[in-house]
Amino acid sequence: MKIRPSGGLLADTMKEVSDIPPTAEAICDWLNLDAMVVSGLMPPTTPDELVIRPYVKDERTDWDNHMVIVAGIGPLAWVDGPLESSSANEEGAY
Repeated sequence: MKIRPSGGLLADTMKEVSDIPPTAEAICDWLNLDAMVVSGLMPPTTPDELVIRPYVKDERTDWDNHMVIVAGIGPLAWVDGPLESSSANEEGAY
């Protein structure tokens, strides 16, 4: 699965695309490499804090966008499809 950060210009975020396994654990590993976590300004994310919400097909990227939301924080990333299996919530409040 492909993952990229949310926010900013699409062209800029596409430069930061990474390939990861399609699991909540892999998404957390990717999120936890962020400078905010490494510097201690944001706590590490765990799978039970994730909400993966289907969004729309983006013709610009050919992605079946799914929003990656961290409970209590908000949207932090986009993935190009659903997870294979995980403890992440498919729906839920954030």
